[in-house]
Order: sequence, then structure tokens, then C-alpha cells
Amino acid sequence: MAQLTGDFEKVRPLHLGRIQRFDRSVTEPDRFVSPTLCKSLTEMAVDLGRMVGVLIDRRGHVRHVLLGEAKRVWMPDLGRIGGGLGRTRGLRLVVATPPSPAPPVLPADLRTDLTRLRLDGLAYVESRRDQSVGVVILALPTFDIDGPVHSVERVDPGPAHLYEIDFYKEIERIDFEVARQSKEKVIKGPRWALVGVHTGRKAEDQARFDELAELAKTAGVDVVFTAVQRRRQADPGTVFGKGRLEDLILECLENDTEGMIFDSDLSPRQLMNLSRVTELKVLDRTQLILEIFAGRAASAAAKTQVEMAQLRYSLPRLVQRHSGLSRLAGGIGGRGPGESVLEVSRRRADDRLAKLQKDLDKRHRQRGLQRQQRHRGGVKKVAIVGYTNAGKSTLLNVLTGASVLAENQLFATLDTTNRKWLLRPDHAHLRPFEKEVILVDTVGFIRDLPKDLIEAFRATLEEAADADLLLHVIDDAQEGEDARIKAVHNVLEAIGCADIPRLIVRNKCDLSGNEPGRRGAHSVLVSAVAELGLEDLRSMVQDRLIGRELTIDEPSAAAEEEEADDWSPLD
Repeated sequence: MAQLTGDFEKVRPLHLGRIQRFDRSVTEPDRFVSPTLCKSLTEMAVDLGRMVGVLIDRRGHVRHVLLGEAKRVWMPDLGRIGGGLGRTRGLRLVVATPPSPAPPVLPADLRTDLTRLRLDGLAYVESRRDQSVGVVILALPTFDIDGPVHSVERVDPGPAHLYEIDFYKEIERIDFEVARQSKEKVIKGPRWALVGVHTGRKAEDQARFDELAELAKTAGVDVVFTAVQRRRQADPGTVFGKGRLEDLILECLENDTEGMIFDSDLSPRQLMNLSRVTELKVLDRTQLILEIFAGRAASAAAKTQVEMAQLRYSLPRLVQRHSGLSRLAGGIGGRGPGESVLEVSRRRADDRLAKLQKDLDKRHRQRGLQRQQRHRGGVKKVAIVGYTNAGKSTLLNVLTGASVLAENQLFATLDTTNRKWLLRPDHAHLRPFEKEVILVDTVGFIRDLPKDLIEAFRATLEEAADADLLLHVIDDAQEGEDARIKAVHNVLEAIGCADIPRLIVRNKCDLSGNEPGRRGAHSVLVSAVAELGLEDLRSMVQDRLIGRELTIDEPSAAAEEEEADDWSPLD
């Protein structure tokens, strides 16, 4: 029996019975719609003064009956079934309109439904006052390889074209175009949408969203489209408003997206609601960062730390997916008669976390012994810290001759790297630590770095906490500096580095156009790629390590300019 969609409360029983009998009319497979069914629709549209439509499957059976208003009809909730990559829904829509003095024009929302819902076609039929069929608008979809779905429309003064069209051939064409399109898209990889609700300042929200795009690029995500809604506050249940969320779902269907990536963190409730309502994969910013870390972790320690962060993040978001109380793990060691599936998942996650923490504690003790040996040898340590993609690994390579992976993307480095750095190899009279130090490259920071990730990487970040001096590398050619500096400050405070002296290293001066060299008493402009300003950096590091004044203040660019005018070697 066909499903009914619309307001049927005020429909008379006589009319309701006629509507319910629409599913008895079967259209020949090679026709778009049978003349009998089309005439029945126009008669009902005239009698009710409302738009009446049907969705017909490829076997010619009516699956849905739609009853709208005089100028609008609502589509049923079709979900994602039948509308995925590589196929259409196998449904065509026929809508009859009540009589109107104006010439018929295909409504924009119906044209949108045709393309976004991946229908086989749409017939928009004018009803005349004598209940006959008037002008017919027939719209058929075309599926381009690189572009969105379009519709080709044909307007006829009568239904002859609608009845005589060889719909078999049109279906063959549609299936061929969809298969060709889907093959191209599969080659390109998963398709995602970047979405977000912005509630703060436009500039800050846009900078955060741009950073999400960079994160997606680093993760190898094919971003199909972006969508942002400005609201006073995000919806506590689904982030977006109801209407905007419905539009997003349709846009995802139109673009064959696999899922949505949100630019903010989602609560367990929001994640569950969005997954259920959209039937799409849903990721938030933290999950995307964790995916990047998981894909880039190379050493055993990094893999352990990433797995711990993922488990800590997913534990509160484990949801009971089964109705009823299925019981597992009964008997000795179980809780009472047994544990639910959800309880088993949580217990296994807790057990795995305990094992991973034990492994990290062991590595922590080993690093502690190594640090003690280094301290006994009187060797100083300098740690490179800073925002991700500021050029820290490139700076390490050019200063020490190392070959650490350095790429122009976020989080290229996840493991700490220790290398010897000769400050003044040609001065034999200098004490050992005045000539040679240990230079450490650390993982890059990012604004709102997930707390679970900070906790998991604490063992790695302790390399910075144990340093004698921090080189805070800043991208001198990128805007939004204050927000990035604040993000680095927050992480340094979280890992206990707030009191360690710091030297600001403004990297990429060759891109910013600023002259390399000293800039005040505690800042230096360099270019790691062009190897500019490195001698000034070496001398400033040596001055600080042999007892000159140490500072942890990081002034703004304007304050540095003022200090540079009055600076002298005695400062």
C-alpha cells in the first residue's frame, strides 16, 4: 500500500478513498506515467484545490502519495536508501497543480528535490477547470562527472510527450551517467562536507574554520562543500537549527558526501542525534585531529599515545545500540548474571587504557634515567616549540644537519627528535655546554588542542618541560599571530612549562619581507629555508645559556618594534 504524506485530516472520506486507490494504477515500465493515473491526479487537484503528487518506482507502482497546498507540496522522508553513490532512488515524481490563471512554472523547490534526491524524473502537470490535463513540464536529470546534478526541462502544451516518451531509454541514460560519475568520485576518494555554527566574532570564527580546512587537507579529505550558520548559540541537540539541518542533509545527498566534519567539538548527545538524523558519518574537530595523529604516528610511543587519546575520547560516547538487555560474559568475573554489550565495550576500553598507561609509565622511567645522565654530563637542552606548521622541523634540520620529515602541512612531526647542536665549534676555550647543546623538536600545538591528546602526549611533551630554554617558533608570514601565541601559551602551561625561559624565533621572514636578525633582546627574525638570521639565533641562545638575563615574556609585535629602537648589546 502506498504511503501518504501531507495533511489529510480535512479530506472527505470519499476523496480519501480515491487517493488511497492511486496505488492500484500501474504504469507501463516504458512510460513515465499512465494516462489514467495522470487524469486521476488532475481531477483530485481540481476537487481539493491543492497540489497532488505520486512517486512511482521503476516497476510502475505508486509508492508514495503526496498532498500539499495550493502552491506547495512536501516530499516524504526518503532517508538515504537508494540515493547513494552509484545509483538513483529509482523513483519518479508526478505532481498535478490546481487551476491557476498564471502560466505554469516549475517551482524551484521541486527542481531542487529532483536533483538533490536523485530522482529519475519529474512531471509537473497543469490541471484545467474541466479536470483535463493542460500544459506539462517534464524535467529529467543529467549527471555530470565533475559538476552537480542538473535537470533538462521540456514544456509541452499537452500530455502527448509525457505519454509517448520512451522512458526505458531515459533510465538507461541515467544509469550510465550515474555509474560514470560514481566511478570518477570513487577514484578521488571519500567526500566530506565541512560545517559549523558560528556564535562569536566573525574574524575568529572564520580563522578557526580555515584551520579546519587545513586539517581536512592534511587528513587527505576531499572537501565537497562547506556550510556555516550564524546563531546566538548552537542547538543543544543537533547544533544546527531544524530547517538548516534538513537543507544540509539534502545538500549532502546531492553531492554524494560520506559525512560531515564540524568545526567544534560535539557532545555525546549531539553526536548521537546527528548520526541518527542524518544517517551520515559525523566527525568533530577533535576526532579529525585524532585521525591525523593516528595516520602519522610512526614510533611505538606515538602510536600508544594516540590510541590512548582515542580511547579516552570515545569512552563517554559509547552508546548502547541494541534494544533489550543482551547479556554477555556471564559467570566468574562478570557483574551479576552478566554484562550488557555496552558495559563489555567500556570494560574492554578501560582494560586497554590501563595496559597502554603501564607501557607509557615504563617509557617515562626510561626517559627519566636518560635525563639524569644528561644532567650529570652538564649538557644543556633547548626545545623547539610552537604552533603546528610554523617551521620547527625545518629549523632543526638546518641547525643540526638532521633529516627530520618537514612538510608544509599540519602535524608533520609527532615524535620528539633530539640532535646535537654546535653553537660555537671554533672556540676551544668555551666550556662544553657553551659550545654544544641538545636541540629537541616537539609536536606542534594548535588552538583548542584536545585535552585527551595533551594528556596522552604528556610523556612526549615532557621533553619541553625539562628544557633549559624554549625556542618559540612563530610563522612571521601568517596572520592571526595573537591567537596562535595564546594557543601555545595554554599548552605550555598545561604541561608545566610556564616558568621556562623562552626566546621568540620569528621564522619565514623571507616570505613576510622583514629583515632577518635580532629584534629586541629576546626575539630574532630568521628564515630556516633561506638560512637567514641563524648566526644571530646562535649567539642569542648562547648568551642565555651562560647566564645572561632570561625572560619568558612574549610581547606583541608592536612592543617588539618599540624595544628594537632602544636595544643595545648591553640589554
